[in-house]
Amino acid sequence: MKKTIKYANGLFYPSAVIYKDIPADAIEVSEESYLKAMSRAPDETFSVDNLGEVTIHPAPTISPEQQIEQRKSNLKKEADYEIEWRQDAVDYGIATVEETNDLNEWRAYRVKLMRVSLTNPEFPIRPEV
Repeated sequence: MKKTIKYANGLFYPSAVIYKDIPADAIEVSEESYLKAMSRAPDETFSVDNLGEVTIHPAPTISPEQQIEQRKSNLKKEADYEIEWRQDAVDYGIATVEETNDLNEWRAYRVKLMRVSLTNPEFPIRPEV
């Protein structure tokens, strides 16, 4: 029996697998097109035209400014987490002296992080706690 592959709604349906239901508008794609889609890089996307041909779309490139903003955002999330639980300990009156000192270091770090320039980025040193 010939191996066939159908595609619909963002999903492939290889004939080697038994499906309860395959959409009626599914189109047939070649094994070559299927493998092309499945072997794309993790950050690439693909589309399938009405003839079953796969087109690979490269990952969008991001500007240096966007890269800096992305890094700042990731570092801020980490700082927010580190500050949040320490602040809870202070608020409940159960913080150790070390946790209170660390809280102040993380807060200062977060302020410095938010001041990082997009044009001349100099990231602050992460607190060592």
